[in-house]
Amino acid sequence: MLTQDRADLVVTDLMMPQMNGWQLLKLIKQRYQYIPVVVLTGYISEEGEEMLTNSQIDGYLVKPVDRKLMNNMLAGFLQKHIPGQSADITVLDDDPAALAALEHTLTRRNFRVKTFMDPGDALEHIRETGPDLVILDLILPNANGFEICGLMRNNDATSRIPVLILTAAPSRENVLKAIELNVSGPIK
Repeated sequence: MLTQDRADLVVTDLMMPQMNGWQLLKLIKQRYQYIPVVVLTGYISEEGEEMLTNSQIDGYLVKPVDRKLMNNMLAGFLQKHIPGQSADITVLDDDPAALAALEHTLTRRNFRVKTFMDPGDALEHIRETGPDLVILDLILPNANGFEICGLMRNNDATSRIPVLILTAAPSRENVLKAIELNVSGPIK
């Protein structure tokens, strides 16, 4: 189908008879790097870590699929970005060197970046501006990235914003918590 029609998004199960979802993901990304791929699984305990550390996955859904979560994710992928407009990224980290490195790297790629060291200030900014992406440090002095992500997911205005979590210790417990909160990308 992909060779005949242009797809805006692919949602694939991981466990399929002739070709599994990992194989399909690899083929799609080799030929159509621009097409986002969302993987679907009911085997979160076996597949969870790979889903959050595989850089080719653009998103994931866990069976049984939460309808609101699925609608939010699909709307986020299918919402057309305005050509020529740079994406807004909010970064929260308590390490000034990490903030400076992220800001430098992202602005060099023409993203607009707003950095924060205080979780309250960052959350207020996120609620007021609705950035295109939020990057959260997992371990913060007065909060953690999962708490901030949870607050975002429980607010209709911020529930669709993709979130990436940064950590020096991607433990199995952290991976499972990230899946529970629908963190959007790899834990690194």
